[in-house]
Amino acid sequence: MSARARLLLLLLLAAAAPVSVAADYVVDAAHSRAAFSLRALLVFGVDGWFDGVSGTLETDPATGTAQVEAWIDAASLHMHNPRYDAWARSAEFFDVERYPRIHFRSEPFPLDALQRGGAVTGRLTLHGFSGPVSLQLAPRDCVPLADADCPLQIHGAVSRSDFGMRAHRATLSDTVRLDLAIVIRPVDGAAPAAGAAPAAAGTAAQPAEATSSG
Repeated sequence: MSARARLLLLLLLAAAAPVSVAADYVVDAAHSRAAFSLRALLVFGVDGWFDGVSGTLETDPATGTAQVEAWIDAASLHMHNPRYDAWARSAEFFDVERYPRIHFRSEPFPLDALQRGGAVTGRLTLHGFSGPVSLQLAPRDCVPLADADCPLQIHGAVSRSDFGMRAHRATLSDTVRLDLAIVIRPVDGAAPAAGAAPAAAGTAAQPAEATSSG
């Protein structure tokens, strides 16, 4: 094989090789929370939270992007009242026996958005349905990125009917506000994310079982 042919073969193999991006950070479940709220009778606020949050944050300095994946234990829901807890976990709302986990995976977003804030789009799987959502990372002034006293603040809203949650629409708003406070910690041996710290107007969600991507 000529030198030119060997060089061409090496270039083709390099292009075909999968790119591995390590999880640089994991969610600190003990200090993270995912809250939600909606309106009742257009007047009263109804709110709750999940404390079973886990996930990873991957960074790719070569492309200057980050990507987050998160899971929520639906049964970890709390609503200040045991009766409301049971109702929200029931088949009328989250149906946690059939759908025990909520999942979100973002598209790659600019790495510096972890400090300056910005949009984070991705796909949410909830209540057996999966669809695109757009969330907003709030700016943060503190360093380093992994700081238990300075969580990543993520906000957004979804339409619960897009995810098959249509009960009590006459009394409970369709729009559900999401507010997440996420503390991350480095994976052992991971380097700090360079650039992160000096330190879809979409269609209605489809049933998760019918989608090829999640």
